[in-house]
Amino acid sequence: MKNLVIFCSVTGSTRKLAEAISDELDCAIYDLRANMIAGVDLKEVESIFIGSGVYGGLLHKRVMALTKEDEFIKALKNNIRSIGIFSTYAFVPDSSESAVKKFEEALPSEIQNKIEKYFCRGGLFGLFGRKRPLPEDVKACEKWARKMTD
Repeated sequence: MKNLVIFCSVTGSTRKLAEAISDELDCAIYDLRANMIAGVDLKEVESIFIGSGVYGGLLHKRVMALTKEDEFIKALKNNIRSIGIFSTYAFVPDSSESAVKKFEEALPSEIQNKIEKYFCRGGLFGLFGRKRPLPEDVKACEKWARKMTD
């Protein structure tokens, strides 16, 4: 498994991006809301894409928990060459930037230089940002993911 997408999505916006990346790269996709990462073999992964919406100023708690998973950190240090973090936000992009920064800061410093980011407006339970992400947002995310793996 060369590429892997893992994500948490409450409203479905991040799921759209995760599925688009998985389709674009023809790679496995893993929903952290269903299971934690412990069951995933990361030894063959070279590029990993981690997605989450912003909830209370942070990425989903299951995504944040990855920063404390020894096997995950070991894989990030040893065999994963690139880390893509994609995040959806309801109102302002600063919320995604701030939440991802908190995730980054929880990782060992030698991993932080491997991280690329993509932020996109999402929806909020059908109340705000309906039909988000837009098709052009999804295409931009696919292009971002493809560029990371080329």
